[in-house]
Amino acid sequence: MLAAYGKLNALVERLDRAEVRRAIEEVGLVTAQEHILFELLTLFRVMASLGVHGWELQPLRLFRGAVETHGTSRDGRRIDLWYQSKPSVLADVSNYREVLARHGFQRPQDLRPDLVLHWQTPTGSPRTLVIECKLSTSGGVKEAARSALFDLLAYRQAFASSMAGAGVPYGLGVAWGGGLTPQLNQDVMLCTPDKIEEALLTTASG
Repeated sequence: MLAAYGKLNALVERLDRAEVRRAIEEVGLVTAQEHILFELLTLFRVMASLGVHGWELQPLRLFRGAVETHGTSRDGRRIDLWYQSKPSVLADVSNYREVLARHGFQRPQDLRPDLVLHWQTPTGSPRTLVIECKLSTSGGVKEAARSALFDLLAYRQAFASSMAGAGVPYGLGVAWGGGLTPQLNQDVMLCTPDKIEEALLTTASG
């Protein structure tokens, strides 16, 4: 029990980079890039937080080249979670891609959030939350949070037709570090991994 608690503390509470890397690599998710490790840490923390808020998720799967999962709440509502993909809830219309295409860019790649959540509220309304993870080795939490905010504002402009009905908040920026508390009733929330559970409270209430 003490060993299990020590591992949890290293991975989640203290965000020990060496421990995060070792844990992920030991289960076969081998990568040398720290930002990918942070994305995976955030993915698993989001899934755990959704469980706390009453969502029962299926195991992650690879479907049509995208890592995704889905689940249901106790009252039967559905939730979908995508990692590193642009799901259909973000419409095919992309202002970003269209501007590049008009300027002669051949097959321009679209913007792609790190994570996308889509669920139903208790009243049956659809909600979408895009999640961006950022790690800064020099500027710390503040620089990472600014970078995440920049991308989240870009997503709102690029996918304006989809974001118009996404609800509030539509974006969550997760910055490496600790102690950054989300402001829940704003268009965009910013937090650190230790506050993800608090940020995702909106998935249970609306």
